[in-house]
Amino acid sequence: ESSILKRVSMQRSSVTNPQSPILVAALIVVILGLAVVPRLSKLDYFLMVDENLWYERSAHFLQGLVSGDLAQTAQTGHPGVTTMWSGTIGLLLHYAQAALPDESLVQFADRMTTTPATLATLRLLRLPLALLSALTVTLAFVLAWRLLGMGAALAGAALMAFEPLFLAHSRVLHHDSPAADFSVLAILSWLLYLKEDRVRYLVLAGVGVGLAMMSKVSSIFLLGFAGITLLPVLWEHRRDFWTGLRIVATRWLGLVGVTCLMIVLAWPAVWAAPGATWNTVFGFITHESGPHANGTFFMGRPVLDAGLLYYPVGLAFALTPLTLVGLLLSLIGLGLGWYRARRSDMSEATSGWQWVAWMWLYVGLFIAFMSLISKKQERYVLPAVVTFNILAGWGYHQITNIKYQKSSISSEISGRKALVVNVVLALVLLAGQFAFAWSARPYYSTFYNPLLGGAKKAQQLLLIGRGEGLERAAHFVRTEAGDQTTQVASWYGTTVTVLFEGQVEVKDIGHPQFVLGGDYVIFYINQLQRELPKGAIMRYVQREAPIYTAQLAGIDYAYVYQGQAITHPIDPFDPQNRLVGKASLTGFDLTQTPVAGAQVPLRLFWLNDGIQADEHFYVRLTDALEQDWAWGACVTDPAFGDPTSWQDNDIVESQCQLVVYPGTPPGEYLLRVGIINDGGTVLGQVNLSEGEGVVAVQRPAEFPSDEWVPVENRVQSSLGDDLALIGHDGSFAVAERKPGEVIPTTLYWRALQEMDESYTVRFTLQGDGPGQHAQWEGMPVNGRYPTQAWQANEVVRDPWQLNLPASLPSGVYDLELALVGENGREVGRLALGSFTVEGREHEFTLDQPPAVTQRARLGGAVQFLGYDLVGGIASERLVPGQELQVTLFWQAEATPDQNYTVFVQLLDEAGQVRVQNDGQPGDGMLITTTWATGEYVRDRHPLVLPNDLPTGDYRLIVGMYLPDSGERLPAYDQTDQSVGDHIILDTPLYVEGQ
Repeated sequence: ESSILKRVSMQRSSVTNPQSPILVAALIVVILGLAVVPRLSKLDYFLMVDENLWYERSAHFLQGLVSGDLAQTAQTGHPGVTTMWSGTIGLLLHYAQAALPDESLVQFADRMTTTPATLATLRLLRLPLALLSALTVTLAFVLAWRLLGMGAALAGAALMAFEPLFLAHSRVLHHDSPAADFSVLAILSWLLYLKEDRVRYLVLAGVGVGLAMMSKVSSIFLLGFAGITLLPVLWEHRRDFWTGLRIVATRWLGLVGVTCLMIVLAWPAVWAAPGATWNTVFGFITHESGPHANGTFFMGRPVLDAGLLYYPVGLAFALTPLTLVGLLLSLIGLGLGWYRARRSDMSEATSGWQWVAWMWLYVGLFIAFMSLISKKQERYVLPAVVTFNILAGWGYHQITNIKYQKSSISSEISGRKALVVNVVLALVLLAGQFAFAWSARPYYSTFYNPLLGGAKKAQQLLLIGRGEGLERAAHFVRTEAGDQTTQVASWYGTTVTVLFEGQVEVKDIGHPQFVLGGDYVIFYINQLQRELPKGAIMRYVQREAPIYTAQLAGIDYAYVYQGQAITHPIDPFDPQNRLVGKASLTGFDLTQTPVAGAQVPLRLFWLNDGIQADEHFYVRLTDALEQDWAWGACVTDPAFGDPTSWQDNDIVESQCQLVVYPGTPPGEYLLRVGIINDGGTVLGQVNLSEGEGVVAVQRPAEFPSDEWVPVENRVQSSLGDDLALIGHDGSFAVAERKPGEVIPTTLYWRALQEMDESYTVRFTLQGDGPGQHAQWEGMPVNGRYPTQAWQANEVVRDPWQLNLPASLPSGVYDLELALVGENGREVGRLALGSFTVEGREHEFTLDQPPAVTQRARLGGAVQFLGYDLVGGIASERLVPGQELQVTLFWQAEATPDQNYTVFVQLLDEAGQVRVQNDGQPGDGMLITTTWATGEYVRDRHPLVLPNDLPTGDYRLIVGMYLPDSGERLPAYDQTDQSVGDHIILDTPLYVEGQ
């Protein structure tokens, strides 16, 4: 009986012994289970910012692996390799579940690079990282046990398993969690190596450093810290410096060697393209060294760099009260350990304080190192957070370590009691951490220290939000929108796109046209803290209350506003849409189709750039010839206040009434919007492109009677059986007009019946004398709306621009209108009026013919009749230094369509120009476009002969050219044969030099 009791007692002792393998295994299983459960629960509950980017990078990483393009595994300089390995494993799991029939892995990888992420897919990609973090908690417990003892390790693991910040980031596809995982394992392994000098810990530390660096390049700090921990070796061997240096170099280079080997093994891109890979990393370091492009938020205001206080304040809010108390106890224990070490009175209560001191130095230097980088977020120092948990566990352990008597029996009893105390402590800490984490579930990153005021106080001091709550806003929008096509403008647009799974079009909230064009607008907490994207957009959207708010941890994280959903959003940053110093057009809303003869409401949206109180917006509809078809005045919405109160880039709405002119043909027109002052002066106009400003106009359901058509001059005359002219705008009774003047007029037609014939309109201007004639002919409405398309009784507005020819002679003219059928027959004619043209005098008779007759032609409209030569000629000899008057005689076969310059050149026997005269005919008074058909033109050109002109034979040539290009008119002789680009005058010339 005594033997049995003794055996049972021994078995109990083996189980309760802190070094018992059974106990160790049991604790490992329990810790792993406790760490795994919260990390695997609801892995598809929300999307953290940038996860979709890591999904895309993982897809390309897998594609590079299976295709053999290993250089493609260098996706970013973070470098995020461990994250992409996790994503790759998750994609392989997805392949096993969701591969298409007969789809190879290569085909699947290619497909995934173009397939957007979903929360269901991301759940699989997050899974490996979640398991890694749970395993890290367990391994950290084992290593900390060896380094600091079972009690400290158990308490530290309890804190680490449910630390909200670590728990939150260990459940998402990102690179901060693996960086923290491998960093804490590297630090514990390295300190164990220094403690026990076992190579296995050196190797484990090197593996940890290498994988940490493959997660985040900032983990290179670990190598520097490892070097610092070796400095005491130099002190110990200060009498033999080279021996100490050899030991330090051997240990540190050993760590570096294992680290490099791990990097090579973990990153295929290093094998395939080492140069390009490291350039990617170095380029990332250079690019990311500055602050966030959108800045951050600290101490109640937006800033670019939060400074050195950011991490102390941020971690005080992010860590649980239990962790913070444990850290305080750890510092007290560290002080006691140092004090007792100086007195050589080291006790069990302060055992391991040296390693705790190194860990405190690590987190202090790491946080200081990260504080020097302008970009700051609490997750960036996650490696320090998990180390804090180990330190806090050691701190709690110090107050529970009780000394017992040293007898063998009492030692056994004290060991059991110590185990019980340590387990109870761990359970208490675990329960407390669990309670804090549970309060924020499943959004663990929304936890903020309640002792400091929780999330509400943190919101006033720190940047809040990493995507939490956006999925709730997305769910609300999807529920509200139903099956309707929906557009959303949102901050973190790429993140929100994933949440909608392609069912909703998501646009960038930073562009005003997307805010105005969206059916819904989603604001996010950290966007509002940083006053982004622009104060003007925030002010505009927040004029109305949100229709939904996603509240987490007692504060509002995401807001859904009803969007304007305007019909035509426009980019105000395009220079063609900007009126500098006034406003930039950012869209218009036209919900009704304009109808001819009616008015329709239209809203304009502008970005203010300095518009004044006496300036107003207007709208027009024009055709491609910029002829008006509708016009409307606009009034600024009073809800926006007085223009003097508007700030730069404020979005302003104007209410307009667009009046479409009666008789406007159905079809597409161009919208023109602008600014006009109280005096009627147009200050600027935005001419929208056909892609942005096309507006369709419809026929009215009923056509108006003649009396309802606003016309200046009523005619009401039928021209044939198909058409009647109601009247016309524009007076032709003006006493005097000038050649080249434009006479605008608008005809109003009524279709008497539907027509099979396409009619032409002909205006004829006729005087009594030669050349007093002009004609304009064309289809109605500039050919855009042929009469065959007109309906019976339809009224059609038909604008014209009658350009009086510049060559029109003075006289009294009659203007008539004729309607011409397809076969050229005149269906009807109507006199419109008479007026006088005051132009220059034209010669239609040649009273004095040229002295030398020579027939030739330039181009198709100018006849050369001959010339006169006067001055400096004696017996057909020229005298140097004297003037030769050359008068050319031209006749217009038709009015030239361009203004030509006449040249007269004197050539020597070698064909070299010795003297010339260029100018428009008649000393610029008879420009060619004013020549009337049949008109004679005398054109004088003097040539002053140089005093040093040598003796010899000379010839004169004449011609015409375009002054802009120098292109000459072709010349033809009297038999209509081409003679080049000039006419050689018949008279030979001889110069007798002095």
